[in-house]
Amino acid sequence: LLIARLSQVYGAGDTHNAYGPCRMVRQALEGGPIVVKGKGEERRDHIHIRDVVAILADLIDHEVTGILNVATGSSLSFLEVANKAHDVLPSSIEYEERQVPIKHRDFDISRLLEVCPWYKPSPMSFDDMIENHHG
Repeated sequence: LLIARLSQVYGAGDTHNAYGPCRMVRQALEGGPIVVKGKGEERRDHIHIRDVVAILADLIDHEVTGILNVATGSSLSFLEVANKAHDVLPSSIEYEERQVPIKHRDFDISRLLEVCPWYKPSPMSFDDMIENHHG
């Protein structure tokens, strides 16, 4: 049995519109402001769907078992993500009052790197989401 614990996944085709890269890119593509909660200081580990697919295929091929974090090992604040989206899709950034306490989510990927030594996290990119936008 393999239990793959995924960090926040982003990429083209996302439909859940959760707070993070996909929503921020969608907001900018639709001409609105990119909305950040609080000061955007909360951190998450965002992994691109292409990395997830490659990792899971390798884990299945090698019959890896146990519990494994599938993440990049590097968390960014939501403000950093908003700024990255702003860099490629100029849009204003607005701040909204935080409704819940800050909860950073960092992942240890040491076991992932042991079983997938080839893995190098892809830099955050929104190209596929921009190309596939049907606004």
